[in-house]
Amino acid sequence: MKKTKEDKGFLKREEPARNETEIKRDIEHSKEFARDRLRTPEWAVNYKPPAAPFPELVSLAKKIARLRRIRDKSLGNELTRSGEPVWNILIELVIAAEEQKHISLADLSDLVSLNDTIAIRYLNILENTGFIGWGQHPSGQRNDQLHLTSKGRSIMRRTLLALEKD
Repeated sequence: MKKTKEDKGFLKREEPARNETEIKRDIEHSKEFARDRLRTPEWAVNYKPPAAPFPELVSLAKKIARLRRIRDKSLGNELTRSGEPVWNILIELVIAAEEQKHISLADLSDLVSLNDTIAIRYLNILENTGFIGWGQHPSGQRNDQLHLTSKGRSIMRRTLLALEKD
């Protein structure tokens, strides 16, 4: 269907003629609108920023950051990429060794809040890097007792002593 000249006219917006007073009023209205948009919103007028953290919290946060840097440097890239679970496993094994307790996969999984399948993945990484080993239960019935190797003990000792320095 072909459009005629009359059909095209409805697409054009024809504004009624305005006098100078109306134009000035519209300009003032636009300026006022712009000023309102630039004004500070009501909620921001009485805004108070949160209080600075207590110095003790900042000190503690710095210690935690320092702990992570020391830990990451001591454990190396492969273990650092494995994240917190590896560190948690090593810490629990240090505690068990110091308290002369036997720790099984099930015990360790509970302590570090991992299911056995995931815990075994991390334990395999630690075993392959020489940090931990598997031993036999004192009763001799099963081979599921975990322990730190001499390499694991040495690195954890060095790491934990570095953390204690302040």
